Amino acid sequence: MAEKVRLQFDFGPEAVKELDQMKNYMCLTSRVDVVKQALGLLQWVLDTKKEGWELFIEKGNAQRVVILLQFPKS
Repeated sequence: MAEKVRLQFDFGPEAVKELDQMKNYMCLTSRVDVVKQALGLLQWVLDTKKEGWELFIEKGNAQRVVILLQFPKS
């Protein structure tokens, strides 16, 4: 099993409220589970963007491109 590293973050009251709302909405048991889910999603976004994919959000006939991250040009 991989060695665990303990990290500690300070969040403001509004961020904690949002974190708890996400935890409840996703039926997760802890705030760390929300952070793990968010990191997994961010990794997926990074991987797909590196492969040249674009991310779109679609609702009905409306569609918009979401540019989440800017990478330095090599």
